[in-house]
Amino acid sequence: NLNGGSGAIGNVNTQASTLVLNSTGVATVTNSGGVVAVSGKIGSGTLNNTTDLSSSGLTATAGALTLSAAGNLSTTGVVSSTTDLTIKSTALNGSIAFGANATGTNTMTVTATGTGTISQSAGTLTGGTINFASGSGNITAGSVATNTLSANTNGLVNITDNNAGVVTLNASHSGTTVGNTFSLNTPAGSISTNGVISGYGVTLSANTAA
Repeated sequence: NLNGGSGAIGNVNTQASTLVLNSTGVATVTNSGGVVAVSGKIGSGTLNNTTDLSSSGLTATAGALTLSAAGNLSTTGVVSSTTDLTIKSTALNGSIAFGANATGTNTMTVTATGTGTISQSAGTLTGGTINFASGSGNITAGSVATNTLSANTNGLVNITDNNAGVVTLNASHSGTTVGNTFSLNTPAGSISTNGVISGYGVTLSANTAA
């Protein structure tokens, strides 16, 4: 356990398989002990791991939160930030899998590299703006709530945004080879595009016209 109280947990290097963070200040932790499971509550901060990372729940109550893995990254509990949430795999072909709610009140940025996929099996991904990106991995999110969205990969894109009202889709693309279609469904709202939307095939399905 790393307890900072009202102070910071600053530039700590660990070698652990489990990390529990408790602080109302800024936490900056780099772990190199193999696969790590992280949880807790902080003011804001960054957690880096040199291989796979999983979280059963981590909340930033006073600022931005970044989770970064040089491997696969997964969540089984709520991950949230009162401002900006960044979830990224820096490993070539590392994947990101959401298994619970995730929130970035202002923005959520989710980035995989190479063939790394971005997927969601449970929960809702919520943010003022949500940006998904991968090299060529599929991006699939069945429950998103945002009014501004982008998704870019050379693989497939399939997203359902349950936001009521107008959803602005910024410049986005899927791959150009067979099967790499781009699909956005907004069952509770309309879609407005802001930039080029491209892919092997593009389907924008809205409840009402923008």
